Amino acid sequence: MVSRRDSRFKEASLGRPRWRDGLTDDERDKQHAHLIAAFVEFDRICRAYNIPYYLVAGSLLGAVRHQGIIPWDDDVDIGLLRPDYERFVQVASDELGGRYFLQTTESDPDYFFCYAKIRVNGTKFVEASCIDCDIHHGVYIDIFPLDNVPRSPAIRWAHAGLCRVLNMMVLARGHYRELSPMKNRMVRALRVLLRPIPFRTLTRWRQAAIQLSRNDESASVVMFGAPWSYQRGCAPRRCFSKSIELTFEGHSARAPAMWDEYLTHVYGDYMTPPPEDERGKAHSIVELQL
Repeated sequence: MVSRRDSRFKEASLGRPRWRDGLTDDERDKQHAHLIAAFVEFDRICRAYNIPYYLVAGSLLGAVRHQGIIPWDDDVDIGLLRPDYERFVQVASDELGGRYFLQTTESDPDYFFCYAKIRVNGTKFVEASCIDCDIHHGVYIDIFPLDNVPRSPAIRWAHAGLCRVLNMMVLARGHYRELSPMKNRMVRALRVLLRPIPFRTLTRWRQAAIQLSRNDESASVVMFGAPWSYQRGCAPRRCFSKSIELTFEGHSARAPAMWDEYLTHVYGDYMTPPPEDERGKAHSIVELQL
């Protein structure tokens, strides 16, 4: 039992669980070791089945700026164009060893995100927003599908709004907890209103909305579910037309050949690290077992 005086925890307030303010250096090293091993297993499967993938978001930034995981980061982000994502999901469950669990809305019925995770069995990385959820809570890497977006700016705006509303409904129905007490009260109220609608129905509606342009070869693709806006999550498809190999924690990893254009689009001046007091706060952890 961790003392309430432990400086790594933030105090609770109404509707908000206490969470850790950060990890110790030893904990971070152990967690990164799990992430690297999970990534190597993911990479093995993709190469065996000739499935293209790309480091994206913070992991691509880490590969470019640090040649590995950003020192204060706590997950790995990978993107696959939708057809390749679906191929990976089809083969991964059988290919992953007993050390790992492929988490999707199909394999973990109460899981509520619209992308897959590879969880490390025997570990716990419980986030404050998911503390009420009956799901696998192991250390994870994120596997994002890259989906087509509508060509028309007006339809794209409507698509973003529809996906956002449906995602909010799924999260509320799936017992996701907002860290703001006021927002959390709103989520609980929405959960009551949504009770007559089966959770699986909501996830199917959301999936259909995200893949609205499934058969369209759009000029841009979106990484829906990323922790930023729809527009920021949209990137030119040309960024993912070719891949290159980058060093990632001593291993070879695939990345967009146009990584500079992608990172500039997402982060702007991506080579300048954030201030020290803003590092390592992407996830609010309430329970950790490594």
